[in-house]
Amino acid sequence: MATSVQVLRLTRSYGSAPVVRSVDLDVPAGALVALLGPSGCGKTTTLKIVAGLLAPDAGDVRFDGQSVLGVAAERRPVAMVFQKPLLFPHMTVADNVGFGLRMRRTDRAVIRRRVAEMLDLVRLPGFEARPVAELSGGQEQRVSLARALVVEPQVLLLDEPLSQLDAGLRVEMRELVRRVQREVGVTTIFVTHDQEEAVSLADRVALMLDGRVEQYAAPAAFYERPASLRVARFFGSRNYLPGVASGGVFRCALGSLTLRAADGPGVLVIRPEAVRLAGAAAANCVPAVVVATRYLGTSVAVEAAVDATPVHLSVDPSVRLAAGERVLLRLPPEACTVLPPD
Repeated sequence: MATSVQVLRLTRSYGSAPVVRSVDLDVPAGALVALLGPSGCGKTTTLKIVAGLLAPDAGDVRFDGQSVLGVAAERRPVAMVFQKPLLFPHMTVADNVGFGLRMRRTDRAVIRRRVAEMLDLVRLPGFEARPVAELSGGQEQRVSLARALVVEPQVLLLDEPLSQLDAGLRVEMRELVRRVQREVGVTTIFVTHDQEEAVSLADRVALMLDGRVEQYAAPAAFYERPASLRVARFFGSRNYLPGVASGGVFRCALGSLTLRAADGPGVLVIRPEAVRLAGAAAANCVPAVVVATRYLGTSVAVEAAVDATPVHLSVDPSVRLAAGERVLLRLPPEACTVLPPD
């Protein structure tokens, strides 16, 4: 049975330096939640507190509503996979995967069956007798995942397990982790600094900045409804237009744009891929000049200028634009978000 995890007002400092600052997090049973953020933002410290490897200075961790702060790490129904596989080099794959069951004095026949099931699950069937030294990096992480799951944890914690793999293998392992998590149904918290990894894997993402959760939402919300300018910048919104909203009109360097926003000063944010090339003048259209283009394979990044104000957009590679070309840009109201200034 899947277990819900609640983190309540969690706080932790190292010496005089606060690392986790009153973090709240509600992970539904069976969900996969990503803790996303730059190095030093507190995500791994939060994970270690959930695992019982660190004690918080304040706050609580609850599984299914019951505090586990008084439960030792080895007694919590948790398994953790680290950035480095940390396999026993003198053991075979089967011995590594079955280690936790042997510590629990599980029957040998049951261990053999469970090890085989886990290796099938992570797509390493028949690897039982393989020495660990003969494994690739991706195979080592699959064995680590199998070793964590073989003990049937209620909560699975993954601390940047894909960060040391090459790009192609990371994509393959993301798909494997997502498939395995869905099949097993275990509640999972996944730490990563990789934005693409977080949004492709997680049901919900907690973006941590400076020890706090800046936004906790489904992946699409970070693109469509960022909670702050810091979130918008982290997720690659390159267009920031200071202005003032009044009566459904936002006045900024591009002119008067029609969109919904609370009256008062703010910053209009719109992602490059949401800016459109228009064929004819319409609401929220502004004339611009192409400054530069950059081919990115699946898209072309375009920098345009409205007078001296830069506007970034992304277009299909089939669209041919040249520096100095005049274009008409449209900012769809539904793609615009007005956020409080920093």
